[in-house]
Amino acid sequence: SLSAMLSKLICVVAYISISFLSMAELYSIVCYAKFYLSIHQVIDMWIVCFHFLTTMNNAAINISI
Repeated sequence: SLSAMLSKLICVVAYISISFLSMAELYSIVCYAKFYLSIHQVIDMWIVCFHFLTTMNNAAINISI
């Protein structure tokens, strides 16, 4: 009876530990994905801005010719 209770306790502690590690890993993956997407958005913003300014510069040059 005591060994059965101890065995169940070990199983519960192991399950909780595995669940905690899985949640920590999941949280880590989500944080990494958010960081990657935020960096991606900043880079996209700079590319769009650069493209817009290049187009405006070309238009200004073409108008003055």
